[in-house]
Amino acid sequence: MRAAGPVALLFTLAAFACGGEGAVVPRAFLGRWVSDDSRYEGRSLTISQRSLIFASDQTTSENFAVRGVETRELENGSTAIAITYGNDDADDLVLSVQLHATTPASLQIGERTERWTPAPKNTGLQ
Repeated sequence: MRAAGPVALLFTLAAFACGGEGAVVPRAFLGRWVSDDSRYEGRSLTISQRSLIFASDQTTSENFAVRGVETRELENGSTAIAITYGNDDADDLVLSVQLHATTPASLQIGERTERWTPAPKNTGLQ
């Protein structure tokens, strides 16, 4: 077996550079997402460059730091990302999300079938 050459080393370094401060979530994934599936009523997922927020009923939320992002284009025209996230109390986790370029755009989380769409903008009017 041969030792890793300079190209392998370069790819390894690039993989580490994708995490932390250098991680970039594609713009199309940013924002607050909701599902019309009744199992997720009152829940949302907010994706930003620095954090993932899982919220429930607008009163409780879990906020995690984004530590890394891997992006890939799929053959079906969708974009998939794997967001590595966590907090100081536990090991990092990975959220796999696929963006479908529909109107409106929709997210599919992992292998689940339900779709998430952009949350309506809050106009401040009730």
